[in-house]
Amino acid sequence: LAWRVGKDGVARPVRVALLRAGDRVLAMDEAGGIYIDRVMLNIHAHSPLEAEMVTLHYDGGNLSVTADHAVFVDGTFMAAASATVGGTMLVRIDGGGVAK
Repeated sequence: LAWRVGKDGVARPVRVALLRAGDRVLAMDEAGGIYIDRVMLNIHAHSPLEAEMVTLHYDGGNLSVTADHAVFVDGTFMAAASATVGGTMLVRIDGGGVAK
């Protein structure tokens, strides 16, 4: 589930498959703070199935995403499930971490 923020400013739970580009959702920054961000692309919009999740561990924390979620590792985009131990993963624009 994700938390979509309506025009009234209230966040409500919604299935990820229902999110569309431009929707406002609750997100979390690297310090654990909650903020509102916009959906850019939803590759799960047409999938009614539950997806396999993977967790990438890096020097700044953890990132749990679907196995086919695109991540930027070693200078290229790849499926999260393809990331390997020791690869350098971009986790924010002003820094990065090592995927373990």
